[in-house]
Formats: sequence, structure tokens, C-alpha cells
Amino acid sequence: MFFGLKKTHSVIIASFAVYACIFGAHFPALAGEPQTASPATSADASRRMLAATAASAAGIPLTQEKTRNTSSVLTTPKQRLDTGNKKNQSLASAPHSSSETARIQKQLDSFAKRKLALINQGLRPGKNCKEVTKQNGVFVARYIHVHPETLKTRFRSNTSNPPVRYVGFLQYQEMHYECQAETREKALEGPFSVVRLRNMTEIITYDHRGWHD
Repeated sequence: MFFGLKKTHSVIIASFAVYACIFGAHFPALAGEPQTASPATSADASRRMLAATAASAAGIPLTQEKTRNTSSVLTTPKQRLDTGNKKNQSLASAPHSSSETARIQKQLDSFAKRKLALINQGLRPGKNCKEVTKQNGVFVARYIHVHPETLKTRFRSNTSNPPVRYVGFLQYQEMHYECQAETREKALEGPFSVVRLRNMTEIITYDHRGWHD
């Protein structure tokens, strides 16, 4: 009987110690402890160890509080699937590209015709200012002319120099004419024939100002 009372007394003391520790841990203000968010002190650790020892001696199991897994699951945003039909998109942009190409080509042709007229005006000897020389007793009249029919134009996009959007090419034939006669007057009258032909290529550029040399 005495052994039974002694065991009961130990159980009561152990239970009291456990509840005191639990009560003090969950309600620190009532247990005289300041409410802070700092980690447990060495006194708290000692009380928990004492409670665990007492409970173990009394045969009272302690339930451990399950720790909450605070690790967040990183989720990556869903990528939008490009469901558009690239072929249809290319076809949709084709009219715009074709229209742009036609517009630039038309401007190039207009610029080339004006430039060709200036070239003919600057050629010496020209059609309106022929040159006459005498060689071995024969008068030779000469002039140089570029026929618009020989003019060809083309252009391409430019990526090496950002301000310049396009590079244009003007190709034409420079024809050298001569006429030989016994007199100066007859040499100037003709008829003239082509004695030399030069293939010429000039490069021009296109930017915000349009086509220019």
C-alpha cells in the first residue's frame, strides 16, 4: 500500500511539473515571462528537460507538437503557348512588305532618271558639246552619252549601318560616239557610231531623307 501511495505521489508531482511547463510555455504572460518573439532561453530548455524527465519517471508519454512545414512550393508561371500559325502570320505580313518594296523601288527609279539626266549634262564631250579633232588629215567628232534604255536599278536592305535603311545600285552603259569626215562641219553632222562602251555602276543610299548619293 505504501508503495502504491508513493507511486501515486510521484505521478501527481510529475503531472504537475508537465502541466506547469506546458502552461508556462504556451502562456508566457501568465507565467511571469515577457512576451517576446525571441527563441527559447536556457531556462525554458531546462524546464522542458525537467518535465520530460519527470514524465518519463512517471510513465506519462509526452506528445510532441508537429512542426509545420513552412517551406513554400515554388511554382513557375505557365508559359503561354504560341498557338498562332506562323505561316498565316507570314502571309498576313507579305502584302505590307510587297507594298513597301514597290514604294521604295518606285522612288529609286525616279531618282535614277533624274541622276541620269544630270550625268548626261556633265559628260564631256557631251551630245550638245561635241569635240572635234584632226587625226592624219581626217576630222573626228566625238561625244559621250548614256541612254536611259540601258539604265537598270535594284536595292537591298542594309544592316551594317543603322541610319541607312537601303543601298541602291544604278547600272547603265556609257557610250562613246565618233564620226570621221573630210571637213569639220561634216564630222559634226554625222552619222555617229559607237566606238567604245563602258558598263557603269553607282551606289546610292536610302535613309530618312530618301534616296541620295
